[in-house]
Amino acid sequence: MAVIHSKPTHPVVNGEPTLAEIFKGMRPGDYARWAVHSAVGFPLGWWIGSPGVKRPSMWLGFAICSSGSLMLGLQDSFYRLIGFRENAREVEIYAKKKQSSTYSEDISTSQTT
Repeated sequence: MAVIHSKPTHPVVNGEPTLAEIFKGMRPGDYARWAVHSAVGFPLGWWIGSPGVKRPSMWLGFAICSSGSLMLGLQDSFYRLIGFRENAREVEIYAKKKQSSTYSEDISTSQTT
């Protein structure tokens, strides 16, 4: 894990999120950016490629744009979870999950006694 030298500017939702939690924290805008950049990668690779290698360069352009955009989306999601970006939506979602898990634990303990 990285060493962070500054304090978060927003509430921390999860200080050490797993990769699955980071993927779950991606917003529709992150997915839209990923789709647009992936779609732009095809014609960009075709345009950059020389006449003999248009098709391979098209796929390489797609791979580079798609991977880079996915990494940006994951980075934004990670920053929201650790409190370095605006995360009001994540705070609300995790608060609801925490309340429901506490409620279900209360129910199960009251039924056993």
